[in-house]
Amino acid sequence: MTRPPLIVHQLNATGVSPAEFIRIVASNGVDQVTLFTYDGGDLVPRTNTGLSYPTPVTAANRQETLDALAETGVTVDAVEFFPLTDAVDLESYRAALAMGAAIGATRASSHIFITDDGRVIDKLGKLLDLAKSEGIGRISSEFCPLTAGNNSVHRGKWLVDQLGRPEFGLNFDSLHIVRSGCTPAEIAACDPKYFSISQINDAIGTHVSSDYVPFSHKREVPGQGDLPLVDIFNAIPESVAIEIETPAAHRRAAGVTAAEHVRDVIEGTRKIMARLTPTR
Repeated sequence: MTRPPLIVHQLNATGVSPAEFIRIVASNGVDQVTLFTYDGGDLVPRTNTGLSYPTPVTAANRQETLDALAETGVTVDAVEFFPLTDAVDLESYRAALAMGAAIGATRASSHIFITDDGRVIDKLGKLLDLAKSEGIGRISSEFCPLTAGNNSVHRGKWLVDQLGRPEFGLNFDSLHIVRSGCTPAEIAACDPKYFSISQINDAIGTHVSSDYVPFSHKREVPGQGDLPLVDIFNAIPESVAIEIETPAAHRRAAGVTAAEHVRDVIEGTRKIMARLTPTR
């Protein structure tokens, strides 16, 4: 099979600088990352997760980040994270989106909390326009029971269809797939137009839940939990990149370093990928 592109998300390595994270990823043979240029501010709750957000790329560390990218050959796929809420002033994202483009990102990630049908499509379109004006050509959003405006694969597909812009697509995250009750069969039935990115992580239990904030940053190394990862990723088109996003506050609290965790999640993901026999 043709292996899909592999990306490592900065949430795997809190507590280190963006430059150090880039070097850790490169030392494990991966050449794409997602970095933070905005940490969400106070727009969304961040209590009870047990994990702090990574250090974003700012004017103060931009050059050392660019130096690490040049030194390692790693490139930036995406920047995080730009919540879409009723109250947010999208202009507050302009500088962070511009920073993303300056470090080479072509995609930004948004978490959608707006539930009004008309308002969400209007504001999502404006976010896309703003991102494009600053050099970011694509936006992805994960469907997730914790984000009321995009809480299921059905809602996510509706957003894509209503917006009708190919630069917007869904993020298929393995934990959120299972907790939202979405099945591999439903994923396999999704037209390829809906897929922007996929994210791999593992978790204990395969139950459906709309309330798992305390566990959202306590995920397991791929292959060390209960999620049906092989079935999920066999159902996703093999051209869709796999982003490793496995925040694990409990592992960090137990003394696992950022470098060790990144190594472990990359190794775990490669073992899952070696078992895949994608159908499309």
